[in-house]
Amino acid sequence: MKTFLKDSILAVMAISLFFLSYGKQVTTMGTNTQDGMGAADNLLDSRCWQSADAWSGGTNYVGKGSDAMYTQYYSNNCVALYAGETVYAGTAHFSRVSEGKVIVTIALTDGWQLAPGNESVKIQGYTKAPKSIPAPGQFTYKGKELTVEVEASGYYGIHLDVRKEVACK
Repeated sequence: MKTFLKDSILAVMAISLFFLSYGKQVTTMGTNTQDGMGAADNLLDSRCWQSADAWSGGTNYVGKGSDAMYTQYYSNNCVALYAGETVYAGTAHFSRVSEGKVIVTIALTDGWQLAPGNESVKIQGYTKAPKSIPAPGQFTYKGKELTVEVEASGYYGIHLDVRKEVACK
């Protein structure tokens, strides 16, 4: 009986270790990584994802060598969103100024979606064109809404954490 109990406990431990090590594969612009979800979540969703940073189209913050861009504001203007440096992922539309505010409406396309999390959307307004790469985590707006009201500014930096489902390898 002791041997049976010992073998049963070892079997349960081995199965538990298998399920804990079973992770969802995520493709991040060509690199496979774990997505940080818990083991129980992985058992329910074993899809694979291509994850990327996306920026609104416009002018590079520091010229070449970075995909970080900011956009000059124009009333009712619509600009492209790029995942990585060149992959079209959707648009950002800027409303006209009303009572000192602008509404930014983000529309993702071609299977792109916001990555899970409470701060997948980051928006920063600037009165003058910025001269250095910002830290998106310090942007004025951080959230997960695709329609955001922000202070009217001459320029905007829009950074998104996005993902797209891909075939698992």
